[in-house]
Amino acid sequence: MARRDPTDDRDYRLDEWEVAAEDDRPVELLGFAGEESETGGAFVYDAAMESVYEAETDAEEGELVLDESSARNLGAEEELGEVIEDIGERLGWDGLSEFARERLEPDEA
Repeated sequence: MARRDPTDDRDYRLDEWEVAAEDDRPVELLGFAGEESETGGAFVYDAAMESVYEAETDAEEGELVLDESSARNLGAEEELGEVIEDIGERLGWDGLSEFARERLEPDEA
């Protein structure tokens, strides 16, 4: 799948993607990771479960579909910003949502 430029408003707005979870629970898009991701690079956060998931992109529907088997639970002392940084270090980020940028340290956004 060809990646769209997340900073190019002509392609799409990162914060407008819908996220489909199995039970319609509210989740937040974190962003799209680099080429090393196996599912298309989307990552979402479920605050109720304190977990980060990979999600596959469904361009026709304009939504992201959670891969429930990819759950990464935040550790007792782990902050969401640390997980976002870790994903960025491993895979690189093509684009971060406003939600994700707000959780990073000011010098890391």
